[in-house]
Amino acid sequence: MAKVSREILKSFFQSGSRPTAANFNMLIDSLLHYAEDREITGLKEYNPANTYMQGDAVINASVIYQALIDTTGEFKSNHWKKISDATSVSQPVAAAFGSDYVLVEEMAESFSLSASAMATKLSISTGTRTGTYRIAWQAAVRHQQSGGLGRFQLLNATASILIGSSLVIKQNSNSEKIPVGGFSKMNLNGNDQLIELQYQTLDAGMGQYIEDAKIELLKISD
Repeated sequence: MAKVSREILKSFFQSGSRPTAANFNMLIDSLLHYAEDREITGLKEYNPANTYMQGDAVINASVIYQALIDTTGEFKSNHWKKISDATSVSQPVAAAFGSDYVLVEEMAESFSLSASAMATKLSISTGTRTGTYRIAWQAAVRHQQSGGLGRFQLLNATASILIGSSLVIKQNSNSEKIPVGGFSKMNLNGNDQLIELQYQTLDAGMGQYIEDAKIELLKISD
C-alpha cells in the first residue's frame, strides 16, 4: 500500500468525508509501527533501566549492538550481536541511504491565470546522482472560483517526461486550501536532470493559487 504525506492523509478525514478502507490502509502504512519500525527511530546509548526487544539496536561503549533476545538490566554481551563500531555515541547513526536526501520548498503563495500552459512553482536538480530515488511533492492549493479546477504535476523538464500522474483537483471553496501531493520512483544515471512542480488553472481567466510547496528526493537503493 502507498505511503503518503501527513497533509494528504489529513485530506481523507475532513468534516463530512467518508474515508474508505483504502484510505485507512494508507494511513496505517504511512505511520511508524512500534514492533515493526523500531529500528529506524534512531540509536540511543544503552540504558539498563530500559527493556529492549529482540531486534532493537543500541550503542554501548562506542559499539553498535542488536538485541538477540528481549533483555534489560546490566548489559549482557551474550544477549547482543555486535553490528559495527560507532563513530559517536552521542549522535544517531543514519540509515543506509538516509544521508542522500534533498528538500526544496517555497512557502509563499503564487498564482497563475493561464489555462493553456503549465506554470512552474519550484524545481529541483538531481545533479550527478546515481541509483533509485523516491521523489515526493506536496502543496496547499486554492482556486479563485468556487468549484474551480486546477491541474498539478511533477515534470522531468530535461527529458520532457511526466513523473507519476497529473492531478486534476476540484476546489469547492475559493477560500479553502486543499492539500495535494504524490510520489514516485525514478532511476538516476549520473546525468543532471531538472524536475519541476507545475500547476495551472483549468478555468480561463480565474486564478489557480499554490503555496507551502515542497519537493523531496531520497535515495532508496543503488
